[in-house]
Amino acid sequence: MDRTKIQTILLSRVDNLGDAILLLPAAGILKKYYPASRLLFLGQSYQREIVESCRHFDAFLDWDEVKDESLARQAAFLAEQQIDVIVHVKPRRVIANAAKMAKIPHRIGSSDRIFHFLTCNHIPIQRRKRSKLHEAQMNIRLLGSLLKRVDYTMEELEAFLGFDQFDHYPELAGRYLSKEKFNLILHPLSHGHAKEWPVENFLDLIRLLPAERYNIIVTGTEKEGETLRESLLAHCQNRVHDLTGQLTLVEFMGLISQADGLVAASTGPLHIAAAMNIQVLGLYVQRWQLRPGRYGPIGKHASVMVYDEDCPTCLADKNCDCIRLITPERVADKISEWST
Repeated sequence: MDRTKIQTILLSRVDNLGDAILLLPAAGILKKYYPASRLLFLGQSYQREIVESCRHFDAFLDWDEVKDESLARQAAFLAEQQIDVIVHVKPRRVIANAAKMAKIPHRIGSSDRIFHFLTCNHIPIQRRKRSKLHEAQMNIRLLGSLLKRVDYTMEELEAFLGFDQFDHYPELAGRYLSKEKFNLILHPLSHGHAKEWPVENFLDLIRLLPAERYNIIVTGTEKEGETLRESLLAHCQNRVHDLTGQLTLVEFMGLISQADGLVAASTGPLHIAAAMNIQVLGLYVQRWQLRPGRYGPIGKHASVMVYDEDCPTCLADKNCDCIRLITPERVADKISEWST
């Protein structure tokens, strides 16, 4: 590969919000090596705001526009961008086929998908499933044919996030945020994408946090709100602001950017808040594919908590609910450290 001729690079990650955030450091490093190149992101519609809030990306390509079209139309969609390199960060057979049909000169895909041997011409050996590396570090390892260096520490990656092109919403601040108290966002649910701390623990946490010190905001989708209003919000209506189902993603990002802290499981809002450099606490299990060492948040003020780093069930890679044993008192103590 002649790196001097690369003008347009496409990162393909048709996936979740948190996964898009964890790809931002790789984008920042690519921009360091290829400052004059166009860097594109191929994703789903709901990832657009994340990508457009990162200064490293030049454009967002919406796969939802062509996902139900013919392979020829999908290939034409990619060919229109005159892409020199596509990196299949999240393997998708249909996208790999379309990229090959589009005759993108350099197509990078990891060796852990057999179809990459038929569709890609750069196939780094990578075994994500059993890797000890963080997801963000593995993303960068995939770019080995483009970069001079791929071995970055997690602390080094913080500087490459570039997640600072978002709008602030002063009306939200005036309505829901306090100038006198610590503004804490609680995001209890995760669409089932992560092991969740029990809702009753969140309720106990709210009761432990002094009302005179904390302004608490509960967030989530409208569907999650239906669950939370019965199990959580009905029991603490005068202590929290219920914003479930009331914010667009852009508005939610604006709210997060002006808050002081956020507590959640391993879900998109946790990663968004960490990338915005507010205080975050991620609640995790130690199971191999779910552990914070693999999917922990990236940011200067990001922290994580597990019940037991040596949980035998987690370390045996079995389904484990030890997250429920993280006590509300332990979480409250951590939050107290932020506000002192």
